[in-house]
Order: sequence, then C-alpha cells, then structure tokens
Amino acid sequence: GKDVSDYRGHLGCLASHKKAVQDVRGDRPALITEDDAMLVPNFRRRSRRLVAAVTKHDPDWDVLLLGWTCDYKHYDGCRDNDCFAVLEPGFARVRYFCGGWGYVVRNERAARKLLGGVYARPNAPADIGMAEMAMRGELRVYAAVPSLVLHPGTLRQSSFDAKQVGNGKFYRTDTN
Repeated sequence: GKDVSDYRGHLGCLASHKKAVQDVRGDRPALITEDDAMLVPNFRRRSRRLVAAVTKHDPDWDVLLLGWTCDYKHYDGCRDNDCFAVLEPGFARVRYFCGGWGYVVRNERAARKLLGGVYARPNAPADIGMAEMAMRGELRVYAAVPSLVLHPGTLRQSSFDAKQVGNGKFYRTDTN
C-alpha cells in the first residue's frame, strides 16, 4: 500500500518472457534474457558446457539462471543458497533469488511448470515468481557462478559481492 514504484517494466518483462516460455517445445532448452542483458565472452561455448554439466548432475533440472542476484539485505532466504557447493564448471543449486535477467528453460515440461505457476498469476515479476516456486520445491533451479549474463549495476550473489560491467548510464539494480 505504501509502495509507489512504477512496475510497468516488470509487467512488460513478464509478458515477453511468458510468450517466450509458451514457445518452448520438446526437449530443446530455450535461452531467455532481458533486453539490456550482456553476454560474457565465449558465451555460447561456456553456456553449452554449463547446460551439459547441470544435465549430467541433475537430469530433471528445470531452470538454469545465467544472470542472477541474491542479496541478504533483500531477503534473508538468500542465505539458504550458501549450503550448496559450487560445482565445476561453475554452477550451484539455488533455493531462492531476488533477481534474474538471463536463464535457460530446460524443456517443454519445465515451461509448463512455469506457465502453471509464475505466469498463471501475473501480479509479480517473473524472477520473483520463479524464486518462490524454487523455495517451495516446485522448481529445480540451478545458477551459474559467476554469471554468464551480465546486467548493469552492482549486485550481490550469495555471500560475495560481484561488480558487473555495464553502461553506467543505465539504472542500477533494485538490490543495491
């Protein structure tokens, strides 16, 4: 009731991500990013390697966050991620996150989970809806550590700070 933030950007993001998720078919993974996301060098090779490693580790994963944040100041549940080891070539299981701007949807089965959960109640940002599903155990989420998809601003991931590269003219993330 006291929040006067303008959430039109979140709604636009929600609508475009929903459309992308609706288009996921079969067993082919789908990459979804925000329009201002920046890919790291050698993104294609690194992301393919990461998808293969996560699939080998957990063939039933649903979402792989390639660009994400979690800030203890935003939500104490971010500390729940600290119990997971970072596995090679750089990924970990995630129980909660408070921002995501690049991710892979594993397949059509995972897309249906998202459509029945996150996109069935379009009153929250897509990343928060996914995080809530992960926290409830409805979605198997893994994340790249460090991120392969960058976003302008200073971000926190788990128990360390990371300085993301980007154009300083862009807004800073809401996790500062």
